[in-house]
Amino acid sequence: MRQPLPAEATANIFRTRAAREAIVLPEGQPFILEPAPLVLEASFSATAPERLDLRLVTPDGRSAARATLVTLRPTPIYYFEHRVWSGPPPTPATALPTAALGDTRLMSRLRAVGLRLPAALEKNVRRIPLRPLLKCWLTPAPDDADTMLFHVQLLARADDHPCEQHWISTGWQWTARGAPTLRRPNDPLLEFDLGPAQAATVRLADFSLAWQDWAGDWSRPVTKTFPEEFVAWHATFPPGLGVEASPGLANLLGPPLRAHVEFSAAHAESAGQDWFNLTVKLRIEDSKLSAEEIALLMKARGKWVSLPRHGWQRLEVVTDDSDVSTTAALARLGLDPTRFVLLGRSAGGTIAEAVAYTAGDPAIRGSPRRNPGASSPRSCAGPDASATRRTSPGTGSKASAGSSKYITLMIRM
Repeated sequence: MRQPLPAEATANIFRTRAAREAIVLPEGQPFILEPAPLVLEASFSATAPERLDLRLVTPDGRSAARATLVTLRPTPIYYFEHRVWSGPPPTPATALPTAALGDTRLMSRLRAVGLRLPAALEKNVRRIPLRPLLKCWLTPAPDDADTMLFHVQLLARADDHPCEQHWISTGWQWTARGAPTLRRPNDPLLEFDLGPAQAATVRLADFSLAWQDWAGDWSRPVTKTFPEEFVAWHATFPPGLGVEASPGLANLLGPPLRAHVEFSAAHAESAGQDWFNLTVKLRIEDSKLSAEEIALLMKARGKWVSLPRHGWQRLEVVTDDSDVSTTAALARLGLDPTRFVLLGRSAGGTIAEAVAYTAGDPAIRGSPRRNPGASSPRSCAGPDASATRRTSPGTGSKASAGSSKYITLMIRM
């Protein structure tokens, strides 16, 4: 004898994907939802014109009043005409007052489940899209100044209307200043479209964010891998998402800093006919960086570094190929700029040497040597890291090293 399952047991079955795949219809067909759901259709009541009668219909407008509700959770499912449909929750038996459509929360919910209004009311509806906006910033943790917290607010804003909602732990809610004003009798019916913003809400769970009710935002601790995780997470958001990030975080969404390697060669007058000075300059596009900050970025080898004055930054070293004659001259001498580490007697060269010998790269060979004639790092300033190498064709090369004391200092940083 067949007996109906309790509502809770039915809901649990439909929550489980494996269980749903094992369900068949009474005639033995597989359990497959129709692509378009059943919807609500409103019409003016014959006995009370100021009220609306609601009925369930198929996508093509046929009455589905005889549809059987299978389960309410996790989403309403109906059985009608030997097929399975998704649809809206059951409506009250009483008629809906037309004045209730002036409540923007109710209007938005009814439209979200596909409510079709009579033509006389439909032409008075003003649809207002609410576009998603992600606001994010960093703060020190309240109980640990050395730990940073990442904060997020997901907002939905209208372009041409002073309305705004934010996503909290229980769903969308009007912000303190973003609620719409009360509707007057001749005002249009406002329908707020949260579709694009709703698509962004599922991404919050992917970033291990927790809702902080007292602060009114979502947050999580900043870990060592945060920059890479944040960039990958941002890439999963749907198109059209606006982002307002604090200056340090905004760098993660932009291009990296670029360092250009520039070469020049000059004949060494005092060293004989076969010797010349080969000079390399590391030119950083952002001249606001100090020598110490450049050293940290070089040591990170393309990874993100949190700089106190500039936020998250990473450095990409590129070799300019615009000077064809210089490149050709290096090739004739058997020099490959991509395989040489050039060191020098300036502060920048000393930084490059310290970074090179502490990078742990097996392709870097040799050892730093003390050069008594090297200039003090304190006497050199600026973002350019300059170095000189004296070389003779076919005889290899010799690198000039900086101060051992300064190298030791750099290694300890």
